[in-house]
Amino acid sequence: IHFPGGQTAVNFSPDSSKIAVGLDDSTKVDVLSGKDLSYLYSPDSNGVTGGNLVAVSWASDGSSLYAGGSYWSSSLSKRPIRKWTDGGKGRYVDLSATDNTILHILPLKHGGIVFSSHDPAFGIFDAYDRKAIYKSPAIADHRDNRKGFLISYDGSTVQFGYEAFGISPARFSISDR
Repeated sequence: IHFPGGQTAVNFSPDSSKIAVGLDDSTKVDVLSGKDLSYLYSPDSNGVTGGNLVAVSWASDGSSLYAGGSYWSSSLSKRPIRKWTDGGKGRYVDLSATDNTILHILPLKHGGIVFSSHDPAFGIFDAYDRKAIYKSPAIADHRDNRKGFLISYDGSTVQFGYEAFGISPARFSISDR
């Protein structure tokens, strides 16, 4: 097991017999023994071709393992949370979560998870993998809009986009209100 200098996330299974490890420079999740830290297995990360799976969490009963991070799914057009059955040894499903990097995942007592992301946004997937709640950011997202973020010479007018990449453009003029 290699723990590079970047961010590392660890999470104990509910019975403390296993530890899930996610790294900010890898799309791989490792599961270690909670007794002696020996390597046990790595859940299937096929199809995770970029980004990372640094945020890791077990289901409240240990039956599933979840991971998210900066991994982007073009088929979902979102940052997904990958859920593996059988404690990370079984099949997986990618849950379409949010537009930005997944920062944290926590289990809910009666199944499902709550997650937060960098934009900031948060949401809940219920025990049936349905997105029960999603709260998008209540702020303008100025990422990747260098050409569309403009200020007049005298500073009285600003043009920007409410969404990343300049989507939902707006212009505000102090003198025109």
